[in-house]
Amino acid sequence: MSEENLKLKQGLDKRDGQYAEVLSFAKKQNQTLEKVSGENKALKKENKTLKERVAVLEQWKDKMVQWAKEKLPKMRKLAASFFRTAGMPREANKYKDNELER
Repeated sequence: MSEENLKLKQGLDKRDGQYAEVLSFAKKQNQTLEKVSGENKALKKENKTLKERVAVLEQWKDKMVQWAKEKLPKMRKLAASFFRTAGMPREANKYKDNELER
């Protein structure tokens, strides 16, 4: 019986070693998963922040376009008038607003 018990003990020890390896592997995988999960949360937060910044920039762009639509025709007219007064008709023609001149 003692030889049989020895073989049984060796078999159990071998199984314990295999289970320990599987457990170690599972713990490493869990650590990796937790790390990736944390990185994913950080990226989601950064993505949200970037989306908010893009939204603000879009609003500013819209405001700038609106301002340009309102102000630039007057400024172009003023520049054309200045260059005509300064005796630079060619330069004035560069600032001529064709739609207003027609």
